[in-house]
Amino acid sequence: MEKIGNIRNCWKIVHNSRYIAAIGSGISVFDRASLELVYHITGLRWVHGGLFADDDTLMVYTGEQKLFFFRVSQKRLLWAVPRPREIAASGDMRCCKIRGTDEILCVAQGKKSLEEQFLLKVDYNGEKMFVRQLPDCYCVVTQLVWTLEQGVTFLSYQAKGDGRTLLYRIHRINGDACSILYEGESTQQPRFYSGNYLFLADCSVAPPRASAYPLTGRDHLNLGKPLPVTLPAMWTNGPVGAKKQVLPRICWVDEVQGILAACDQRDWAGVYDFQNGKMVLEAHCAGATCAELLDGRLLIGTTAGLFSKQRNEME
Repeated sequence: MEKIGNIRNCWKIVHNSRYIAAIGSGISVFDRASLELVYHITGLRWVHGGLFADDDTLMVYTGEQKLFFFRVSQKRLLWAVPRPREIAASGDMRCCKIRGTDEILCVAQGKKSLEEQFLLKVDYNGEKMFVRQLPDCYCVVTQLVWTLEQGVTFLSYQAKGDGRTLLYRIHRINGDACSILYEGESTQQPRFYSGNYLFLADCSVAPPRASAYPLTGRDHLNLGKPLPVTLPAMWTNGPVGAKKQVLPRICWVDEVQGILAACDQRDWAGVYDFQNGKMVLEAHCAGATCAELLDGRLLIGTTAGLFSKQRNEME
């Protein structure tokens, strides 16, 4: 396995046609073709993730619910976005780019309660921001995604209160309006939401089992027939020294190819074809915390750095 970077605690990889950014306790940007380090960014606290606003502009967001835009080729900060007064000083933001525009959408937590969520619409070229409260959101907001079929959607959920059931809503953002496309409840736990698929796991059985549920319809969604996702269960320490089996974390989904990347945050990473029900790639690397397949190459972020392995090396 080829080591291509030296960034600690890397857990997320974002990319475009020019660059790959490995985001963890710091941010390292690599040339996509040569995998040479182009830009290293430090000094930001609690970096949670990021995306490329365009081919040369990287946006990152933090646990302080702050946004920063960097120009990669010039190696400089473009805009440190002031946090709106409505937004809490800590939280887990979710962001996505609206394709074909200069706008970034973010969902951020408010100050008053866990259910108070705000929509931030950011124009990074004009350095402008629009803020409005989102109605009817649950406590936890997962991936904010854009798809051709639905536009911008996201999943929110919270515990029902009976100790075993979760309540779900899938929301669609259309301009200044926000509507609910799906509402339901389940004893299964969410593992990932990709826009056209909802990945749930049944953790009440041993070993736990995951499934990919296709979402059908447009203005009112339904869960289609689930596709079993056979990820290897890993042993982990539970309370009072007991061990339990858990599924690897799904950290990236490509709906077009029908594949997902997962890792167990210890030493295993893999790519699984959920449409055909088979494992495509597997790798072992100490401290694996993210995995993504780019042009036939598996990229793994670890506590020791960023590692790459070609697909033909693993078959």
